Amino acid sequence: MRLTASNKKGSNRKRSDRLRIILIAYYLPPGPGGAGNLLMEFCRELTQICELRVICGAKARYREFDHQLNFPIRRVIRPLPKELPGRIFWAADFVSLTLIYLIYGLVVGICFQPDIIWTGNEGSHMVIVGWLLKRLLARPWVCFAHGEQVPIPEARYTSARISSALLPKADSVLANSSFTASRLKAIGCQRVTVIHPGVDTDFFQPGNQEKARLRLGFPLDRKILLSVGRLDPRKGHLSVIDILPSLRHDLLVRHDLQVLYIIIGDGKCRKRIKQRINELGLEHTVHLLEPVGRNCLISAFQAADIFVLPNMILTDGDAEGFGMVFLEASACGLPVIGGRSGGATDAIADGKSGYLVDPDDRSDLLTHLCKILKDRDLAEKLGQCGRQRCLQDFQWAKSARLLHSVFTTLARS
Repeated sequence: MRLTASNKKGSNRKRSDRLRIILIAYYLPPGPGGAGNLLMEFCRELTQICELRVICGAKARYREFDHQLNFPIRRVIRPLPKELPGRIFWAADFVSLTLIYLIYGLVVGICFQPDIIWTGNEGSHMVIVGWLLKRLLARPWVCFAHGEQVPIPEARYTSARISSALLPKADSVLANSSFTASRLKAIGCQRVTVIHPGVDTDFFQPGNQEKARLRLGFPLDRKILLSVGRLDPRKGHLSVIDILPSLRHDLLVRHDLQVLYIIIGDGKCRKRIKQRINELGLEHTVHLLEPVGRNCLISAFQAADIFVLPNMILTDGDAEGFGMVFLEASACGLPVIGGRSGGATDAIADGKSGYLVDPDDRSDLLTHLCKILKDRDLAEKLGQCGRQRCLQDFQWAKSARLLHSVFTTLARS
């Protein structure tokens, strides 16, 4: 494994009075993933008031991305191919990643002399590294937990046992939602603080729907439902597809409206989603698109009539930690529908910015979709409320100030 320094700005600074923080994370952008995007946005805010050093995994095209950052970031190249099969290779990969992150965390820690060790929770090896650095460097350790990565108490797989044993030893554990906080407390974490994600309301904002549809080649005469995110069973794409025949019939027969469902994303459910579309004869009603860049994404939000992602908790405990995409849709003035489960209950103000539906009740989803699509005034009211809520309660700068206060309290204690 190699450590690459793709951004060295600030590496020769003298010691200042500003808080000094090391962040060690499995993956940060470029690339998809709410946990990585959350940590990156906090880094952008914190670097204005802190001395920051970041160590994280490398993704494709990271050099160009890192060159635009205003803080030093070092990328760890994975030592073994991710596709290698078998438990032996998994164990070797786990051990090698843990050791490399630990070694470079120690090297940077000794040279940088941080006040705080900060890790993500994107795998138990990050938890191991944080706990060991806390002991070796004698510095407070803070872990930011993202809902689906927190194990449920009854989980028995190895990484869950490791996380359950070590997370309560952190000096502070940060949760992205009240749901995540409850899971952390269930495994014994006592010092838990909820810090919500934010949303860039300067970028994600309402726009002209007709122009957005023309840019993307979407039809002008249909009601458009939009889902954005990884194609994962807990996201609920199949629930929406299953009620589309009834929704299409209701809107067409009673209101002379046609509907189009746009899904943007990729993941392990792609084949299953395609199969269900074909089984129900919805090839002209559902468009399954690959992930798109930020400019196309904002156009997709502006082109849609409603954002829907009826997330659920799976039997293995996998759940939506928060759902940053709900905030992005709300910031664009869209009414949103999510599942009444996981962190979506923090992201959506039920009855104000959208609706929370029972993820196990298809009729509940159908009722609320029809309610919004048939009532333009209601849709506009929900969208405006969602936008205002983002402006008031979900700003990155506000959340970063709370994060900084947690760091400052620990550093002074």
